[in-house]
Amino acid sequence: MKNKFNNLLIKYMSRRKITVKQMVNELFLSGHQITETTIINWRTGKYKPQHRDIVLACAKVLRLSKQETNEFLEVADFEPEEDTFVKNLFLELPRYRTILLLTQADWNEPPYNEDLETLRCSAQKRYQKNNVLHIHPPVALNTDSQNYFSQLGKQCGLLEVRDEQSFEFALETRLKQNKSLFLLVSRFEQGAEEPRKQLACIIRGISANLSFHVILCGGEKLADLKYKDGKMSLLNHADVRYLPELSASDIETLSYSYDISLDEELAHQFLSISGGDIQLLKECLMLKKQFPNLPLAQYPEKLSQTGYVYGLFTPLRQEPNTRQKVYDWLQKEEVGKAEPYILDDVLRNLYWKNLVVEREGRLYWRCETVRMAGQQILAGGKN
Repeated sequence: MKNKFNNLLIKYMSRRKITVKQMVNELFLSGHQITETTIINWRTGKYKPQHRDIVLACAKVLRLSKQETNEFLEVADFEPEEDTFVKNLFLELPRYRTILLLTQADWNEPPYNEDLETLRCSAQKRYQKNNVLHIHPPVALNTDSQNYFSQLGKQCGLLEVRDEQSFEFALETRLKQNKSLFLLVSRFEQGAEEPRKQLACIIRGISANLSFHVILCGGEKLADLKYKDGKMSLLNHADVRYLPELSASDIETLSYSYDISLDEELAHQFLSISGGDIQLLKECLMLKKQFPNLPLAQYPEKLSQTGYVYGLFTPLRQEPNTRQKVYDWLQKEEVGKAEPYILDDVLRNLYWKNLVVEREGRLYWRCETVRMAGQQILAGGKN
């Protein structure tokens, strides 16, 4: 265990099926002159890289995920990379008790799952491991309140939690005992509605009595809890943060799991074709793997016919007025003004479905692929 860098290097080189000579060549192309002897010495554990940027270059050549890259850096005795969103979040927050509700639809899937892990690790560094609680509310729609809060109590290490009242008492007691506590709640929006509202009530009550900061990150139901009932909204006092859009580097990292390699130009093109929607990006990567010579000009039409996009638009066909409204919006790129809480129910639904996106204070269709699909699907449902 004294030197794990060599073990990971051997493991990742073997996984990618890359030789020492090939790795030297790829590092050279990225601007790093590393000899075969140096890499052999790394592999035998004789010594480790002396510069952090060399480790990062190796991680890119080996197509490591964010989590793997951070482990690679740590065993080489360098500080791990910290996601910009996470870094800025903690820079903005003073050191006080914080509850963070994370509800982005795909945070449990690549590449967001690694951002979630980065957030948890960053919180542990700032608040200490024992003061960071990560809970996952039950996702079953038929979960009753007693079972819901019993599970939350076990995840938090709170004793004798049987229902919402005992959970509130145990959590408040824990807060009073600790100088700091970071409570990370993911999957908040999933599961039964009534227990979710009860949890929001508990959060509101505790934050009113203690120095307890609440942050909301994404999610239509969370937006309702903050804005829908004005001053009477359960979480109207909470701050709001938005996850950043995916970048070209995120797409390159995601491509590794599909065993394909993207250069920066192609990553940007996929970003434009998909509009940064994670599911459409996955569809792009699948097309690239299955049909490597497919012209990029044909991608939007192919993507517009996927089950994912049909699943987003098909429910909008059911009600004639909704169908007509959305169909009319699809005839133009811009669909309205961006607001903290979109008042139009249909437009708000499109926003949280990731079909429209905010750009410079206005709402636009996420990409031409989405517009094309919507026009085809809704036109097929018109009388």
